[in-house]
Amino acid sequence: MTGDKLIDFTRWGRDHVLPSGGYTAFLVDIWAGDESETECLFEREGRGLMACNNLHLVKGREKTGKSAFGVLLITAALSGAFLDVQARKEEMRVLWIDTEQDVGTLKQKARKAVEMAQDEEKGARVSVYSLKSLNPAERLKAGLDAINGERPDFVFLDGLADLCVDFNDQKESKQVVDALANVAENTGCALLAVIHTNKTDKSEARGHVGAIAQQKAGEVYEVKREMGCNVADVKQMLSRFGSVPDISFEFGEGFALLPAYGGLTKQEDARRKKQEELRGLFGKALAGGARLGAAELKQKLMELEGKSGRWAMDEIKRAWDMGIIDRAQTGRNVVYSLLLTGGLADANCCNDEAEK
Repeated sequence: MTGDKLIDFTRWGRDHVLPSGGYTAFLVDIWAGDESETECLFEREGRGLMACNNLHLVKGREKTGKSAFGVLLITAALSGAFLDVQARKEEMRVLWIDTEQDVGTLKQKARKAVEMAQDEEKGARVSVYSLKSLNPAERLKAGLDAINGERPDFVFLDGLADLCVDFNDQKESKQVVDALANVAENTGCALLAVIHTNKTDKSEARGHVGAIAQQKAGEVYEVKREMGCNVADVKQMLSRFGSVPDISFEFGEGFALLPAYGGLTKQEDARRKKQEELRGLFGKALAGGARLGAAELKQKLMELEGKSGRWAMDEIKRAWDMGIIDRAQTGRNVVYSLLLTGGLADANCCNDEAEK
C-alpha cells in the first residue's frame, strides 16, 4: 500500500493486449482461468484411462484380443464397471465403428457386450457401424460424420489401417490420423483405434499410419496373448496423463469375457501355481509326517526331480517363504516338516479317514 492507494495485484501478468488477425484464434491465453485436469472416462485401481479430447491406440498381433479390449471398455461404459475397469461417467454414450468383420459377427459381439453389461436399456446408448463394404476414403468420411453427428463419449474404431488406401503412404497416413485426432478434440470424446503390429518388428504399430498414430496418441496399449493361452494381457505402453496397471481377461464361450487367472492378477496367479507345485513336491518329500534335516531334504528333492542341489536349496527357501514347510531347531540342526494348511491338510485328513 502506498499512502491510501491500494495496489491492484489482480492485473499483474494479465494487462496485455491480444493481437488481432486470423492466427489469433489459436492463441492460448494462459491467464484465462484455471483448467481442470483432463477428464478420463474409465479408471483402473483409481487411475484414469481413456482421456477425453484425445486419440488413443491399442496395438498387437493378430488374434491377441485387441478388439476384445474395446468390447471390455464398451461393456464397462454400459454397466458402470466390468472386470476391474470402472466408468467415471454415468450414462455414457458409445460409438462402435468396425471396418473388418462381417455384420453377423459384429452383431453377436455387440449383443454379448450388452448382455455382459446387464444393460437394462438393451444397448440404447451404443451405436454400431459396419464400414467394411466402403472404400477407405468413404470409411473415413462416414466415421467422421458419425462421430460429429452423434457426439459420443467413447468411440471404438476397430480397424485404423482400413481408413487408408496405403497405410505406408506418409502423407495419407498423416491426414487420416490428424482427422481422427481433431474430431476427438472437437467433440470431446475419447477415441480408441485398433491397429496390428508389424510382421517383422512385432512391437511397432503397422505402417506409417501406425507410427504417426503412436506419436499423436494420448495413450498407447499393447495386447499380448501367449500361444495356447486363453488369457489376454493389456499393458499401457505410453500415456501423457498417468500410468495404469495391466488389465487381463479370459476368453469365454460366445465372445464372452471372463476374469483372468481366476480373478487374480498375473503375478498372483503365478504365485498360486508355484504354491501348488511346491505343495505337491514337498508333500512327496515329507510324506507320512517325515522330519528331515536340510541335507536330507535336499537329497530327497534331488532324487525326486533329478535336479541340482542348488535348485533343491532354492525350492526349500521358496517353500519356507510361502508357508508350505515348517522348520525347527533341534540342537545344532534344523529339521523341516510339512506345514499342513488349507487344502493340503484337508486332503491328508481325508486320506487318513480312508485308511481307517
